[in-house]
Amino acid sequence: FLIILLVLVLVVILPIVLIIIALASSTINFVLNINNNNNNSNIAGFIRSAINLALNFFERLLRQHDSISNVLQLFGRNALSPRQTNF
Repeated sequence: FLIILLVLVLVVILPIVLIIIALASSTINFVLNINNNNNNSNIAGFIRSAINLALNFFERLLRQHDSISNVLQLFGRNALSPRQTNF
């Protein structure tokens, strides 16, 4: 039961928390960039920074995907299968 709980935390809850943290930091950076870019000369820089924020967010998601794959390899491919649970 503890192994199932550990897998549930690592595969479901932890990625959700990390996605929320990534979205919150991206939103804060987005608002700060809006406040800092008031004139037309900085619009290109603002667009570049928004693209960089999006790329950083997707890079974090890909890193998280690798860690999820590692956890599934450690516990086996059928770790989340309902047939493997013994209640």
